[in-house]
Amino acid sequence: MSNHATSLLLLATLGIFSLVASGAAHAQSAPIATPAPAGEAAADKDPAALTSVPELIVLAEAAAGKQDWDRYGRIMQRVAQLRPYAGNIQLEIAASHALRNDKTSGYNALMPLPGQGYGFAIEEDERFKNLQGTQVWDYLVEKFSDNRKPVGGGRVLATLPKQDLLIESIAWDPARKG
Repeated sequence: MSNHATSLLLLATLGIFSLVASGAAHAQSAPIATPAPAGEAAADKDPAALTSVPELIVLAEAAAGKQDWDRYGRIMQRVAQLRPYAGNIQLEIAASHALRNDKTSGYNALMPLPGQGYGFAIEEDERFKNLQGTQVWDYLVEKFSDNRKPVGGGRVLATLPKQDLLIESIAWDPARKG
């Protein structure tokens, strides 16, 4: 699976997770997306008017399939308005800029992400080839790479028996040492 397909899969998963995690209270307070008029094709919908992340992801996939990176970027900007703390959405916005060879906007979209702890492997994503070969690119690759490195030390505290277990949680009681 290509990095682009993986990204779209992650976006679809984010959309589904967002729906489930939003809860009933949010669902009652959020405006409900109305279906498009009969003559309006899905690809013609205005992303700014939509509040459904899954619906926006479907539109984004359609735009990507047509390699309409300008529309893809606008749709991802709308998703970012609805999910402002999702770094993978910011990565998609940066990719849309890179695919349009808009280096400045691509770099600007990527620049805050390493400081937020993201460790994207942008150097392996072919969508960013237009941004490569500059000092800014090298800086970003280094910072993302630094975020992927382990931090701190670790030691084995306990070893579990080798069997099929579905462990949903583990607790440690220091008084009983178990």
